[in-house]
Amino acid sequence: MAALEGLKKYRKLERERYNARDITLTDLFAQDAIIQSCGAGTLRGRAALRSFFQNEYWPGNKAEILQTSDDNIVEVGDYLIVSGSFTVGVEPKGGAYNKQAGRYLAVFKKDASGNYLLWRESGLDAEPVRAPKSLENRRS
Repeated sequence: MAALEGLKKYRKLERERYNARDITLTDLFAQDAIIQSCGAGTLRGRAALRSFFQNEYWPGNKAEILQTSDDNIVEVGDYLIVSGSFTVGVEPKGGAYNKQAGRYLAVFKKDASGNYLLWRESGLDAEPVRAPKSLENRRS
């Protein structure tokens, strides 16, 4: 139960800080975090994440977290393994507002004060994956 409350606390802070473009968002990541983002490639460490948000992502986009659903949660010692889905709203500079949805797999690590920090995450766009035309009509 404590793990679920810790994750709820994390998600509340994440949403507030992300939507406010508050750089303290990166304090929610472990110092040695590795994040594989849908659009940004692999970001290693809190400093790289801070630079990405300040210099690349936020200056060119209006973005907000619309929804995060933590569908599967497994606690292993000081770690939480979580998978689920997300929806963000993004308006690129000079572009039209659109919703982007996807799935993720994340590992949170408990810090010395007992709070969970995002340690590893991989996100996937929710675009359906289609079989190549050569395989479409094959059925086993």
